[in-house]
Amino acid sequence: MRTLILENDFLKASVLVDKGSDIFELIYKPLDIDVLWHSPVGHHKPAEITQSIATPDGAFFDSYGGGWNDVFPNYGFASSNLGS
Repeated sequence: MRTLILENDFLKASVLVDKGSDIFELIYKPLDIDVLWHSPVGHHKPAEITQSIATPDGAFFDSYGGGWNDVFPNYGFASSNLGS
């Protein structure tokens, strides 16, 4: 999958552009520590995953590799904040 890497002297953020821009790696460079959780499933292109079992949440966990998911503008029902 296409990957975008943003980094400076302290942080390195790696983003999966082809998977909804999920942040899959966030490394604190001075200690070489990745602060994000990683699933044993790993990261795969959503189009290459076959859903294992029909579940109420769909095939999310079949393709969830961990990291920090960016769901924009939101996931689920519409919501409001402070009347807007």
